[in-house]
Amino acid sequence: MAKNKEKKTIVFSTIENIPLISVMEHASIPWGIKSNESKFVYMNQAAMHFCNIPKGFDVEGRLDSEVPVSWSELAPELQAHDRKAEQSKEGG
Repeated sequence: MAKNKEKKTIVFSTIENIPLISVMEHASIPWGIKSNESKFVYMNQAAMHFCNIPKGFDVEGRLDSEVPVSWSELAPELQAHDRKAEQSKEGG
């Protein structure tokens, strides 16, 4: 039984040390992070594909309106949603 408890401790401490970006990077679901200025900080490949962002385009530091996609025209609405998410306890 002591071995079981030891394994749980090792797994738990290992999980705590995995950086969040690393988890997102290898996830098959879309993940993205924006700054409080609505600029993209990070998008994983699943998010890039989901959002139809051209291969090789770097979203980092860009606003929605600066991304060469059809939904960029919705930038004002997306930024309004960003502000709403910042104020929400649930985050969105």
